[in-house]
Amino acid sequence: MKKTKWVLVTYCLLFILSACNIVDSDYQQMQGVVKEVDTQNNRILLIAELTEGDLNKDTQEVIKSGEYREVAWVSKIDSSKFTVGEEIIIYYEAREDSYPGKMAAKKYEKLTSK
Repeated sequence: MKKTKWVLVTYCLLFILSACNIVDSDYQQMQGVVKEVDTQNNRILLIAELTEGDLNKDTQEVIKSGEYREVAWVSKIDSSKFTVGEEIIIYYEAREDSYPGKMAAKKYEKLTSK
């Protein structure tokens, strides 16, 4: 009985500690590469797992190819802070499931600059 109690307590503590690693659990996230910066409409086009070869191709050609599952226009950001080729994570609440999708960023995190 005592051993069972300790095992249960240990599992509870591990569960609580693992929850500490969850970042922004209220938001969904999308990680990708900035393919296009639209300063006129203050948005960026984010494509998950975009290859370096497709980075230099025409945007409409890349979208029409259907090769990429996650493609989205991201608004509610200062597009002047982004450049084509940067890898970022966007945190958002809701996403329009058109192709390309649309989402309003709650926050973002830059990972690399190419």
